[in-house]
Amino acid sequence: MSRRSDEWARRSEGDDESSRTERRRHGFGSAILGLGVLSLGAVMLLDNFGVVDGEELFDFWPAFLILIGVSHLVRPAGSRRVVGGLIWIAVGAIVLLGNLGLISFEIWDLWPVVL
Repeated sequence: MSRRSDEWARRSEGDDESSRTERRRHGFGSAILGLGVLSLGAVMLLDNFGVVDGEELFDFWPAFLILIGVSHLVRPAGSRRVVGGLIWIAVGAIVLLGNLGLISFEIWDLWPVVL
C-alpha cells in the first residue's frame, strides 16, 4: 500500500471526530456572522416592502466590521484571534462613530496606515 493511501485510510477513520471538532471550533463565531447577514437580508426585505428606509440604516454598515471582530473573539481558545478581533472592532467602532457624527473621521484618514 502506498504512503498516500495509508494517510487517506487514517483520515477517513477519524473523519467523524475531526469534522465535529472543526464545527465546534468555528460554531459560535460563524453564528454571529450568519445572524449579521440574516439581519441585513431582513432589513433589505423590509426596505423593499416600504416598512423601513434602508438608506438611513446605511450609516451603520461598520457594525458588520464589529461583528467580524466579535466573531474572532468568541471562538474557542484553539482558534481564537484576539489581536485580529480587536483590530476589526477598533476600526469598525471608529468608522461607526465617524458616520454618526460623534467624532471627526473619514475613512480616507486611514490611508497612511496602508503604506
